[in-house]
Amino acid sequence: MKADSRKNGIIVSYKTYRKLIGIFGILLPLICVTGGLVGGNPIQNTISNYYYTNMRDFLVGALFCVSLFLITYRGYNRTDMTVSIASGLCAIGIAIFPCADNPDLVVPTGVFLINSDVSNAIHIVLSAIFFFLLAFNLLFLFTGTGATGSMTGRKIKRNVIYRTSGAIILVCLILAFIFNDGPVAQKYKLILIFETVGLTAFGISWLIKGEAMFKDKP
Repeated sequence: MKADSRKNGIIVSYKTYRKLIGIFGILLPLICVTGGLVGGNPIQNTISNYYYTNMRDFLVGALFCVSLFLITYRGYNRTDMTVSIASGLCAIGIAIFPCADNPDLVVPTGVFLINSDVSNAIHIVLSAIFFFLLAFNLLFLFTGTGATGSMTGRKIKRNVIYRTSGAIILVCLILAFIFNDGPVAQKYKLILIFETVGLTAFGISWLIKGEAMFKDKP
């Protein structure tokens, strides 16, 4: 009985772990925007730009928390774990190599005080890889059957949500590159919207993975 209780506790904790990843993904843009407004800052063009507001400490801390969750997450197989670890490392890189506050002004920035244009380039590449890996995870790994090999009715529904969320993230990533940081994107905060939608899709999928919704019937 004691062994079963410990095993059940581990399973519950693991599901909670997944839910926390989902909650972080959903709340990150919302807290940054709200906190920035409270601090007297206008809505930024991207989540990354909150690095240069009163929300810097929260943004960096949240990225490191998400990265810690992802790096220590253990999936069903080596591919699952590799993608999760790579995503976590990208999240760390996004935090320590910030975007440029002013593209026309090259100044030392970030942990390593490298030129802001170099840091910005690294930041963009890592951000793109990060979102691509999130989409890959949802499209090809979350949709697997795991150790059971069974496909229940609710599992089929979950897979539809996973694939839809993965597709949404890819579309947001593509649109972000199309619009980039032009006047239209700045006026309507399009990049911030794409990031928020992508992270929300990611967060919802992890909440479902943690059995917050569409849980298999006993």
